Formats: sequence, structure tokens, C-alpha cells
Amino acid sequence: MIQKASIGEKIRLMREAEGLSRREMGLLTGVSPSNLKNYEILGRQIPADTLILILNIDRFHKYSDWVILTKLTQLPVKFLRLSPLMAQRNRRNIMV
Repeated sequence: MIQKASIGEKIRLMREAEGLSRREMGLLTGVSPSNLKNYEILGRQIPADTLILILNIDRFHKYSDWVILTKLTQLPVKFLRLSPLMAQRNRRNIMV
């Protein structure tokens, strides 16, 4: 079972991997920046319909399995290329 805080942390990692501020993500998703902060930092439980709304957006759909199915510390090989952690690492390697 994924803890509610870990989903918020994954939302933050996903947003940062896409290079978005909370305000920008709010404009894309319709979720207010203050609600995003509550999910990401305060560990408030994200309603299922809000999570589905976010993950159904084309830009974030690629993270669906990673957000829902894996623990933050366990990334199966098939998810490594889609996880925000790997996206950030790849972006750093490209910039170096």
C-alpha cells in the first residue's frame, strides 16, 4: 500500500521533472497551487478524482504506473525511464 505522503512526494517529483512551478501545474491541471502544496509538502491525502485528473493529462500520463504502483524507494527497471527521478538525472547528464 502506498502511503498518502508518498503520492504527494511523487506529484512533486513529477512536477519538478517536467520543469513546472506549482502555479504552472495548476494552470495545466485546474488544481490550485495551494492544494498542490498541501499534497506535496503537508502530506494531505489527494482525492482520487484529483489524482486521476492530473494523470490523465497527456504530459503526466507517462507517470501513471509509477505514481500508483511503486514505492518511492523501489523503482522496477521498466519504470526507470519514466520516473521523474530518472528524468532529472537524464536532464543533468545532458546539461553537463
